[in-house]
Amino acid sequence: FTMGTELELKTDSTFHMVTCGNILTGVWHHTEDSLYLTYQTNRWRSDSLHEDGLEGKWPELAEDATEALLLKGNQLIVPPQDDGYKLYDVLEK
Repeated sequence: FTMGTELELKTDSTFHMVTCGNILTGVWHHTEDSLYLTYQTNRWRSDSLHEDGLEGKWPELAEDATEALLLKGNQLIVPPQDDGYKLYDVLEK
């Protein structure tokens, strides 16, 4: 997640995420304290980049394209990295 990332969780268990450079879609599910995002598509946000690529490369999805995030109240938190927990967003209805 980068600053300014927008994540829309839809009631049909799909999601739409817009970052500074990409548009990602997929499906989501949750447990009591976790949100799981399984990415299905990843494209450049810029149409010209999506058409021509960036130095001949296009965005790819990792083999295991599922990301687990923690839910705490209305906060979406990425699990511990080398420098600890990071709050990335505030959830809104």
